[in-house]
Amino acid sequence: MLLVIGFFAVLFWSVFPVMDNSIADYPLPYLVWYPYHTKTSPLYELAYAYQILCTFFTSMTSICIDTLIASLNMYVGAQFDLLYDNLRNLRDEEDINKKLISCIKHHKEVLNFAASCNKFFIWILFLQFSMSAISLGLTIFRFTVVNSQTIGSAVFVEIFMYCWFGNEVEIK
Repeated sequence: MLLVIGFFAVLFWSVFPVMDNSIADYPLPYLVWYPYHTKTSPLYELAYAYQILCTFFTSMTSICIDTLIASLNMYVGAQFDLLYDNLRNLRDEEDINKKLISCIKHHKEVLNFAASCNKFFIWILFLQFSMSAISLGLTIFRFTVVNSQTIGSAVFVEIFMYCWFGNEVEIK
């Protein structure tokens, strides 16, 4: 679902200049220097498509990394749930030692897996949180420059999300 949301966000972001009729001004999504003049027709479209494709692949990669980290955390949590269930069901007196030893080995393996996952994504999460903080600051700064219609749309979406999930909680 997150991939679909990311796909449509990039799609609408890339189509917005065409719908806004600002395509005649030849704005590119990102201010980048090119060694050629991007205001001419075939070069503008190539540069625009290149920037959109880069944005799409970057956002999809970011979403995949986020879901990988979340799924690894869910896997560790599920392993601890299995271990908890196995420990609760230690009732048979003759095999209790073997089962307890098996549970201890399982616990050590889960801890080792969690430690290796932590080594894998600790720097990724550090960079992600750092970039998110910078992005949030720049977004707040941009809200002071953007027209009120865009801010109104953002506020509408925010209120819609609160109402939608509040309604879902009320139904349940």
